[in-house]
Amino acid sequence: MKHISLSTSTELAQISISVDIEFNEIAISVVLFSRPSSVVLAPLTRQRSYGNVPQPHAILYYSQRTSNGGLLIAEATGVSDTAQGYPDTPGIWTKEQVEAWKPIVDAVHMVIYRLEKI
Repeated sequence: MKHISLSTSTELAQISISVDIEFNEIAISVVLFSRPSSVVLAPLTRQRSYGNVPQPHAILYYSQRTSNGGLLIAEATGVSDTAQGYPDTPGIWTKEQVEAWKPIVDAVHMVIYRLEKI
């Protein structure tokens, strides 16, 4: 098999991922459905993840941009050291990178949890 495609839909969006193994290409398509009360924030590649490791400043950065009913597409995150479009973008292919993402994700989830309680 040289090509894999996955697709899923939610109330907010339809997301499709296509992987071409022969050419090492990944295409991601996100179609957002109109929702008047939703806020959509585009990918926020910051080029401030030195050594491709997400930095602590991202905790504040993303938690400030979290909203109830919003869709936060956080990063164009590299999946390997050879899949980087430009330097100092966050990755997710090493244990150090995965561990660095955890407090960022936890902070965003905590903001969402507090917003849902309002």
